[in-house]
Amino acid sequence: MSTTTPAPDAVSRRTDRAEPPSRLIDGKGPADGNDTDTVEGSATGADTRATWLGWRRSGIGASDVPTICGLSPWGSPWQIWATKLGRIPDQETTSRMRAGNRLEPVITQMLTEDEGMFISGEQMQCTHPNYPHHLATIDALRFDGPNSNAADALGVVEYKFIADYSHWDTIPDNYTVQVQWQLHVTGYDRAWLACLRQGYDLKVWEIERDQAVIDVLVTIVDEFWRMVISEQPPPADDREATGKALAAFYPQSTPAEMIIPDALAIELHLAKEAKTAAEARFDLVANQIKNLLGEMDTAITPDGRTVATWRTQQTSSVDLKRLREIHPDIAAALTTSSTTRKFLPKGPK
Repeated sequence: MSTTTPAPDAVSRRTDRAEPPSRLIDGKGPADGNDTDTVEGSATGADTRATWLGWRRSGIGASDVPTICGLSPWGSPWQIWATKLGRIPDQETTSRMRAGNRLEPVITQMLTEDEGMFISGEQMQCTHPNYPHHLATIDALRFDGPNSNAADALGVVEYKFIADYSHWDTIPDNYTVQVQWQLHVTGYDRAWLACLRQGYDLKVWEIERDQAVIDVLVTIVDEFWRMVISEQPPPADDREATGKALAAFYPQSTPAEMIIPDALAIELHLAKEAKTAAEARFDLVANQIKNLLGEMDTAITPDGRTVATWRTQQTSSVDLKRLREIHPDIAAALTTSSTTRKFLPKGPK
């Protein structure tokens, strides 16, 4: 039988750091916002996603921080910057994200029954008492026991859903940074990272507050937030998310010329040449492997590792030219158009 701590109306605790007391409002709706010495929180759900996204745009959340630090494989600082300005859409809820939300009660039950933990709270919105743009959404809190005083929460709990962690020597940096930011915002000293692998295998890591790391993160985040306030973008990087964000931020082109530095023009030319050479090398190696394969479909190394496959695939497509000739009305009704901007490097003159 699982037992959880009743959701606290308020969690107050003092720390040795030069911070005011903090308070977490759990599942009772938004705090009144008049007490500047509080960490405010409220429950979120699918029906309040728009409100939650609006709140996230008012500052930097824990999941934003790894991206701003260049540690996230999925986003980029430029993308976060444009999102905070409201100039590009927020990330859509994916099927993976929805599945993760549905599995959170499962993790809570596993932590309670298998790990002997006492967990309470759900998706709490928290704001740092001194820095209103320092935000975090907390998955849950851990307590000493089923009858613990709400003021005695042990720390935060972060849920993750991953394919595999067997290769981890240490917790990935992006997860560490996210959790340290949560500890900064809430004022707690400990956190538990609960990772559910492939829907059935749960592993838990305990993470101690690292003030040196937090101080560095605060400096980075505050500098980034100044860019948001001043609407000055961060440097562009090579991430796919940056390219998509730039395309969404500047969807339309205007016939005009911009003078760019000679060094950047030279770098573009060199990068184009290197890309062409790399593509040619790839095609050469691919053709050499195909020549060895013949009718066989899988290339492996002497120790059995798969290097490449060359398998027969069947594809089908609509002959648009023929469709327009036979059924021009249907072709017209099914034709859609879209607008994109294509970047075309030009050779040196």
